[in-house]
Amino acid sequence: MRSIGTEKNKKIKKQNLHPSRERKKYFGELVQIDASVHLWFGTFKTYLHAAIDDATGNVLGAYFDTGETIKGYYEMTYQILLNYGIPMAFYSDRRTIFEYYSKKMVNIEKDTFTQFQAACDKLGIEIITTSIAQAKGKIEHMNKTLQGRLLNDIKRFNIKTYEELNKWFNKYYIKYINNKFAYKPKENETEFIPLGKTDLSKIMCIKDERTILNGNMISYKNHFYRLKANSYAGQLLQ
Repeated sequence: MRSIGTEKNKKIKKQNLHPSRERKKYFGELVQIDASVHLWFGTFKTYLHAAIDDATGNVLGAYFDTGETIKGYYEMTYQILLNYGIPMAFYSDRRTIFEYYSKKMVNIEKDTFTQFQAACDKLGIEIITTSIAQAKGKIEHMNKTLQGRLLNDIKRFNIKTYEELNKWFNKYYIKYINNKFAYKPKENETEFIPLGKTDLSKIMCIKDERTILNGNMISYKNHFYRLKANSYAGQLLQ
């Protein structure tokens, strides 16, 4: 026969299986990122790529797209870099967009980067991944908050497409959310590094190896490009 005390202890152990992680002290020390899928327009799925500062709860960037894409994360990151600077680290799910892995991987391949990892490495942003949802509690909670509040505002402002939503959300809604839910960090110092004159067009991009064909051309996604002299840039051939 089970005692009441035993049942209580089991419940406590279950509740503390993944205890809450203490938030960081400094603004920009850790940025939680995630993509949340929802029927924002009632008829088709749209993915919200969002970033939230671990120390303050500030939403730093957001981008809506038709799927969870590297473009969505690049656009979100671009907003952070322009508005705040370079953060110390991103905290994300263990997905192939954030880390490269394969069952056939040998030791020498462990340093292989994904496109997003390579861009972050160039900027000096560490990527930390986790399989525990509770560890990213702030962004999980923010996603639920937005799903409860944003739907009504989308209807109220007659927003019909995710392109319109991106412009409106980043111009008005992020300020509203941060004013309502963000809080002061434990320390006043920031870990954001100024972007300076960094050329993001050479970092926040998709890179792929191509073979140069006859006529000094390359083929990419059923299009041919002619290479310019002394340049890696290509000109599209119709």
